[in-house]
Amino acid sequence: MEPHLEQHRDLAAHPPRPARRGSARPPRTSTPAHPRRNRDARRPTSPPGPAVASSEPPQLRDRGITLLTIFTAATLLIVALVWLVGDVDRWWILIPVMAVDLAVTGIVLAAMVRLLDDGSET
Repeated sequence: MEPHLEQHRDLAAHPPRPARRGSARPPRTSTPAHPRRNRDARRPTSPPGPAVASSEPPQLRDRGITLLTIFTAATLLIVALVWLVGDVDRWWILIPVMAVDLAVTGIVLAAMVRLLDDGSET
């Protein structure tokens, strides 16, 4: 009996609107509002997402770590080459050492340029 009474209470609170003239749609029937609230209360809520969707994918790691790693490895390599030059103590060893030094400098500069590139085409 109680659902029948709630339906009448709901109809008394929100009477159905009369159909418009010339409208082919039937009048809307009123449904009780309380089951909807209970159904919504049982649904798990998801945490709110960002207000504005970003067009860029999220970055997975800090790009500066790559530069720091390359710079540290280049510095250690140059120190090892200086130690090699001191150990060999010949002038000819400077040619391969300088070639490696220039290559490592180019790698560090390329990493810096890639880090500074923001993707704009201007």
